[in-house]
Amino acid sequence: MYGCGPDEAAVFREVAPRFGVVPTITEAAVSEANIELASGNRCISVGHKTPVTNATLLALSRADVRYVSTRSIGYNHIDVHYAQSVGICVGNVAYSPDSVADYTLMLMLMAVRNAKSVIRRTDTHVLVCLQGRAPAAQPCPPWGTAASRARAKAVSTSSTSITISTPTPNHRIAFASGAGPVLPVQSNDHEKDPARTLPRGRCRPRR
Repeated sequence: MYGCGPDEAAVFREVAPRFGVVPTITEAAVSEANIELASGNRCISVGHKTPVTNATLLALSRADVRYVSTRSIGYNHIDVHYAQSVGICVGNVAYSPDSVADYTLMLMLMAVRNAKSVIRRTDTHVLVCLQGRAPAAQPCPPWGTAASRARAKAVSTSSTSITISTPTPNHRIAFASGAGPVLPVQSNDHEKDPARTLPRGRCRPRR
């Protein structure tokens, strides 16, 4: 388990005995310098904060690693095609649209209400801060389709317009939300909907 934070490490140590697994856990990101930690293991798990270089993938392949699981929905920190060429299959995970939408909505509310100013005034004990704005009067920034569908109801009582970012039109959001107008659909290749996760079994280890 590479790039493992304390919270993740605690969970892995708790569930590992249930599956008869003895995990090797490190906070360090996977690299050529610590490949030996993967010795004797055909599978490793990595985080998404540090890119996995092609040189590292090659070193993993030479160490007989055949599966790399990234603990993220996105996989643009790994060259999937190169990994496949050296006999490594890459897998990612699904995510909850609700959690992403909730976090996005929280950031929007913090931004329009100038939460930073409110928080910082406790440091100086100064009660004067910037005037916030009402979320209902602000347009929503582009959201991915899954997140928009999950949280359209959060703004459904306002006149806020919603911009949907998706590679294909999806009019169900406008029908389901009852919110302000849904602006023209935009394309965003970086948005990872659950339906667009890395196909399972797309690459096979070399024999």
